[in-house]
Amino acid sequence: MRLRALVLTRRARRYLARSTTTATLTRLVGTAPARPREGVAGIDHARALAAVRAATRATAAPCLPQAVALTALLARHGETPALILGCRRYPDGRWGAHAWVECAGDVLDPVPSGAHAALARCDARGGWVPAPVAGSEPLDGERG
Repeated sequence: MRLRALVLTRRARRYLARSTTTATLTRLVGTAPARPREGVAGIDHARALAAVRAATRATAAPCLPQAVALTALLARHGETPALILGCRRYPDGRWGAHAWVECAGDVLDPVPSGAHAALARCDARGGWVPAPVAGSEPLDGERG
């Protein structure tokens, strides 16, 4: 799984440098919602997250390529992940963006960095096009 995560992380970083998040996810995953494959057990979310984090040590990828790679890894194993894009205001007044993944009720954050308000959600059902998150709450329930 680590090798697949490394390849996906490198591809995500390269594609995102030249294209949009939607185009990158479409290229890595496709547009059809995932269907569980017969006879194939789902992927362990914690192991997939650990594999992407390990791959990042070799690629030095920031949160968006990591989250895209994790989304692709999960989707390729029949899961239905959603890439979440958010932001927060830091105490010094600067704004920061962040990306993480939600899948089957699990919040999978490749680069834990505190509470961020979810602004957009990308999933296969929506063709990987970002859609607003209604009534969004920060990642860890705190107000940033």
